[in-house]
This record gives sequence, structure tokens and C-alpha cells, in this order.
Amino acid sequence: MDTMATLISSVDNIDLSNNPILSKLSSSSIPHHTYPHTLSMTSDELLANVPLPSSSETHTKNLFLKDKKHGLFLVCVSPDAAVNTKALGKMLKLEGKVNLRLADETLMMEKLGVKKGCVGPLSMMNNVDDKDVTLVLDESLLTKEKIHSHPLRNDASTALIPSDLLKFLKECCEVEPTLLTFAKQGEAPRVLPGKVPSSRPEGDKSSTKPKHPPKKDKNATNTTNANKKQTKKGETQLALKWKKEENFAMWYTDVIVLSEMISYYDISGCYILRPWSYKIWELIQDWFNIQIRKLDVENSYFPMFVSKDRLEKEKDHVEGFAPEVAWVTKSGEGDLAAPIAVRPTSETIMYPAFADWIRSHRDLPLKLNQWSNVVRWEFKDPTPFLRTREFLWQE
Repeated sequence: MDTMATLISSVDNIDLSNNPILSKLSSSSIPHHTYPHTLSMTSDELLANVPLPSSSETHTKNLFLKDKKHGLFLVCVSPDAAVNTKALGKMLKLEGKVNLRLADETLMMEKLGVKKGCVGPLSMMNNVDDKDVTLVLDESLLTKEKIHSHPLRNDASTALIPSDLLKFLKECCEVEPTLLTFAKQGEAPRVLPGKVPSSRPEGDKSSTKPKHPPKKDKNATNTTNANKKQTKKGETQLALKWKKEENFAMWYTDVIVLSEMISYYDISGCYILRPWSYKIWELIQDWFNIQIRKLDVENSYFPMFVSKDRLEKEKDHVEGFAPEVAWVTKSGEGDLAAPIAVRPTSETIMYPAFADWIRSHRDLPLKLNQWSNVVRWEFKDPTPFLRTREFLWQE
């Protein structure tokens, strides 16, 4: 508990006397322990900022999802669990078309009374009247000695034993959670085996802690190097720390970082392509350009932004990209008159232009190529070179 004591003493005292969750726990005679800590917006930040005394205790990773047909879902899982929304729909036995996506902060505030980064199973108390949010719990949470969850704010956590959490949910929130088994990251076919953390491995101060750590020393009080083998004094850090068969995810990360192919960025899922890796893209362009010029194909460039109206005209085409579209809604301090999408694919940008240019058969053939970038804002775990939120594109 020395780590926890040090942590608590390192943050300013916060007033929790009027916290409705804590008041309800106390009035219901449910034992609990609440402590302040560094404000943490994500589960990655929470793991880095609030190390727990042993592996028998756990934080939670929480996703507030919505589906147009099936309603709202609060999914609370172990921080190292893999959540695949397509697989989740099947696990929940949702019928028909399922399109689970992250709900926005406005809806979260309306239904659960919390801001972004503050949600957790305890916030179900704010849905006791509407009862229109389905709570999904990771069964592995119930195997732990204690579960730590935010009491409606992300600068504090409340520790409960699993049976007391279930008691609170039943008696105070009037909800029976749906219990599901989630695979750990890199373990099951629901996600790619050996999933690579979307954040930079520890050692880069601009990043958060990777999501799939190796086994920890229970007696360790400093978890900042939990995902990295310790380097002895005098040794360089230029050699691989992990073996492929020992931990594929961390081995892959070591390879792409130490080979100077990739640098991690402070926005999850976005990566810096260093000269070694970008050179590969340039070589592809050089070869491809020579081949298409033989066919009289010319290079062009179309804008990366597309209006909402134009995107919606091609609903059938972009339906599969809809959950992944990134939207620009503000300019400086002011709101835009209409949201503008960042290109998830270029057909809806190109085709209207083609319609203007091609007036008769005399305008054919139209042979154009574009080198560009595409943004698809998936919240599932990104993987460098395999699944990223922004990637280089040719069409």
C-alpha cells in the first residue's frame, strides 16, 4: 500500500463529502474505500497514474456505446480486455443490423450524468429513472479481490469487492448487469493475435502506458517500466528486449521502434513514419507512377474534406465507414455552420467532379490517379502498419 499512500499524498485533497455515489454507498451500508488521484482521462492514463498494490485488484476500462436500433450500452471491462464491437453485438445476441459506436459526451451526460473520462459502473445510479442503458460487465472483473471505479469523477476512485459492487448495482441502481467473457488483448480471434499497443511503449514521455503488459512483480512499487524489461546499468537500449515467442506484441513494437521505422505520437492510432518506412512508400510511388504513365494515367489531388450533404448522398457507399468518420465541427472558438467530414474514402469527393467534367463520350476515357491520406477514426486498438487511424492512400 506504500504506492497508494504515496499517490494520495501527491495530489491535492479534493472534497468528496457531497458525492452522491459515496453518500449512497454509505447509506446502504456498503463498505468502500475512496481515494483521490491524478486526473486520468483514459484507462491507459489511469494505469500509468494510479498503480494498484497487487494484480488481485483492477481498474476498469469503460465504453459508452449506442446503436440506432438496439439502444445504449455501458461496457465495463478489464483494462487489458479486447473489445470488438462487431463481436460484441454477437455476444449480446443482438438481432438484425448492428452498428455499435461510441456515444458522444452530451448523451453520456444526459443518461449517466458524467463527463467524458468519468464514466464507470457506479454511474449507472444516474440511469435509475430512465433504465434505458444496458450494463455489460466483464466476468474477469468479478474474479478480482477489489474493483476500482470512478465515483462520477476521474480524479478519484472507489474500491469495492465484487459482491458489494453487484449489491450496489442491484439495490441502488436497480440493474442486473449482463456478464460476458472478453478475451485479453492478443489472445483470441476476436481481435488480431498479438495486438500491439496503440500508445508508445514506456520510455517515451509523451505517451501513455501500453495496454498489454507482461506479468508484474507484485512487490514492485514503481510500474513505469512494467512493459519493458529492465536494463542493467551500463547497457544500451539498442537491442531487442523481447523474443517473438515470448511476447509477440512487445517484440513487434521493439522491432518497428528500434529499427527507426516508427515513432509513436501523442494521439492514439497516429504514428510518425520515419525515413526508413516512408522510403518504402516513395519506392512504391516511383514504381507505380512509371507503370500508370504508360497507360496515360495522370496524377491529381482532391480535397481531404467532404461536406455532410455530399457524404450522405452516397449513403450506401459510405455505410460501412459511418462509425469511423472523423468530423470537424469548430473553427477557432466558433462552431461551423455544418460539420465537415475528414476523408474516409474519396469516391464521394471525386464522383461529383467527374460528373461535371464528363459531358459526352468525347470526354472519355478519364484516367486519373491520386496519392493521398485517409482518416478512419476507429476506437478499437490500432496497430502500426496494420490498422491506423490515418494512413497513406492511393486511388
